[in-house]
Amino acid sequence: MIHALITEYFCATFQDDELPEIALEGYAMLRTLIESLCKIRSVKIHTIISKKLLNILELPNNVNIIEVCSEDEFLNKIDVVSKTCDLAYLIAPPNELSQIVSLTSCSVCSFKDKNYVIDFSNKLKTIENLYTIDDVKIPKTLVVRKNVEFHELLKLKPPLIVKPVDNTGGIGQKIITKLDEISLAIDYAFRNTSRNIILIQEFINGIHASISVIGYDDRIICIVPNIQLLTFQDNYVKYFGGITPLTKYYDTMLNIVQKIVKRFKIQGYIGIDIVVKDNDVYIIEVNPRITTSIIGIDKVVNNLGEFLIKSCIGQVDFEIHDKIKNFKKLIYFVKTRRNHVNKVESLYQISIKDLDEIFIIGQVSNVNELFSTFTKLNIQIPNYLHRLMNV
Repeated sequence: MIHALITEYFCATFQDDELPEIALEGYAMLRTLIESLCKIRSVKIHTIISKKLLNILELPNNVNIIEVCSEDEFLNKIDVVSKTCDLAYLIAPPNELSQIVSLTSCSVCSFKDKNYVIDFSNKLKTIENLYTIDDVKIPKTLVVRKNVEFHELLKLKPPLIVKPVDNTGGIGQKIITKLDEISLAIDYAFRNTSRNIILIQEFINGIHASISVIGYDDRIICIVPNIQLLTFQDNYVKYFGGITPLTKYYDTMLNIVQKIVKRFKIQGYIGIDIVVKDNDVYIIEVNPRITTSIIGIDKVVNNLGEFLIKSCIGQVDFEIHDKIKNFKKLIYFVKTRRNHVNKVESLYQISIKDLDEIFIIGQVSNVNELFSTFTKLNIQIPNYLHRLMNV
């Protein structure tokens, strides 16, 4: 029997009266991951849940749920429970992930070296690590230190994006189109970080996407490229879902992933955020954990749970690239309001009792059907999606 610890930070530590928006994404990842692993009889799943959420979250009955009443108790349970487990999939924001990883005794399903899990939880260290790989494209980046006068902006020309080094989901990020907007954007980024540095990067105006990678060491079972759905209202960045698989650039993306895993070695799952522009692929960041795209990937990759376990224990003498490349449908997973749920047919829905937002997971046969569905759900279609789909 393989004992697997599966945790998500918000579901384990929530103690307030009002759930944050990002809680839905966290729960959706946790539930999808647990449900996919529950299909494997040889795996026993252990998870840690805040006592305050026990009657709100839906999880399979055969999971060992450990109740906690505080963040301190959660961290203590990570230390204790991980000593009895064989492997762990840990989902958390960057700062918290670094802390949790350092407390985890069993194998963490991410990078083989736990130090890289911590490094890639920091956007600056991510860039520094990627610079050690030949022939990968990274946006030009400058570092800004708190309360230090900054004179290097002339090295970059707008549009630019200002971002914290330690946040996720677009939190603290703002796009600027004129240099006189930079001060407010810097202030906004520093308000959303615990660090004394932030980043300013050239903003690549292209197709926003991600690559989900499953493998062991430098061997890859599969990559699943995904379109990221982002809004840029008032130049603030907000993530609201995705579409999978994006097969158009599969071989190019696979080549890039091979370089990364050859250099850093993985065991399990990582996610890579990218932007595609004029057939060039720019790496934006690397997520050393399960990402939100797993909600859709679960409907693309048969036996996903089996692959996630085998990739963590080194049983990867096979690959399924052709199955992903030849997948004929489009799976969408989007956040929308509850009152839009009945406007479309969906495969699946994920919700939290006290939140108005809900994740809808659906399947369409073509682009026209996809856009029609998004219109019914009152979802604004990003311009880059129009360009990609040639509509």
